[in-house]
Amino acid sequence: MMIWLIIVCYALPLFFLVVLGRFFLYQKAKKNNQNCRPSSLINLHELTVVVPFRNEEKNLKHFISSIECSTKLPKQFIFINDHSEDNSVAYLDAVAETRKDLKILHLKTKYFGKKHAIRLGIRASETAFVLLLDADVVFDSQFFEHLSTTTACDLIILPVEMQAVKWFQHFFVIDVNIANAVNEGMYGLYRPVMASGANMLVKRDNFLKWDTQSDFIYHGGDDLNILKDFIQNKAAIGLELAKKYSVLTAAPSNLTAYISQRLRWIGNARRVKDQLNTILMLLQVGLTILYFAVIFYFLSNNLLLEALFLFCSKVVIDMIVFFDFFSQRKQLSTWILIPIYEVLFPVILFFLTLGSFFAKIKWKGRPLN
Repeated sequence: MMIWLIIVCYALPLFFLVVLGRFFLYQKAKKNNQNCRPSSLINLHELTVVVPFRNEEKNLKHFISSIECSTKLPKQFIFINDHSEDNSVAYLDAVAETRKDLKILHLKTKYFGKKHAIRLGIRASETAFVLLLDADVVFDSQFFEHLSTTTACDLIILPVEMQAVKWFQHFFVIDVNIANAVNEGMYGLYRPVMASGANMLVKRDNFLKWDTQSDFIYHGGDDLNILKDFIQNKAAIGLELAKKYSVLTAAPSNLTAYISQRLRWIGNARRVKDQLNTILMLLQVGLTILYFAVIFYFLSNNLLLEALFLFCSKVVIDMIVFFDFFSQRKQLSTWILIPIYEVLFPVILFFLTLGSFFAKIKWKGRPLN
């Protein structure tokens, strides 16, 4: 009886948040982003791309290649140098000599961090809309052409896909996809709880009007802060599902990079203090503690079959609930690894817990506040 009660307590919230929420999201998508106003499309002549960068020489070469392969382009690209110490600036200077649509700005000595870079770039733009991209992404040749078919909003959350090249990197993508599926469900039910600054489109005037100063002391969390600013001002927020709007970024190259990235994200979420996000995190923590407590109880009492049944039930529920999300993104080769991921999850959770107390996380060579 206890097993079935735990399974129901886990399955019902997950089904409600993901399956039902994404069903309502699809209904919104059919109505062409009904949350957005006015009902007009993004004009590429009224779009500037802002790209903050710090020590991204290798990645910038791939980014520029994506630009050069594009069938259509926005009005301008503004790259903001956040005190790079490699040859990033020299490389972009060489590119700018042959491209009139490319501009390079530099943060002053007293300013540093991605949020300052974003703000400088948006202030320097002269178009109605600004697309925020990270320097380590690449995109399809028709990316901007597809973008011109999306409905204009105050803010549009666009998809970011992690690319797994080596076999073990697939395990570093699973939790990101699960979080994105929950975010889509929350958008369908109520509102989004997260967005990625690696692919986010904002209305310029509203960003400058609603942008808060308090988050400037941090080196991360710019995307969550921007989302929070727009939510607090009751902005029209859109979320695009289609793969054609995606940009690609590399998955963490090793376990250390993975743990560091997740600790950064967890820290950013805590600092932003979004009440709905906090509730979801507490729900997740509560269900996780309950699950592991019961598994431990079964194992300590030599109830191996009960422990195995509970584990298998959770795996089956997760695979059913998240199948559509992975399928839509053509990532079934990653989806099939969920059972192994759930075996490894206690180890990952241990390292994350340990790291949250002792790890000194750095980003781009700077300690995070």
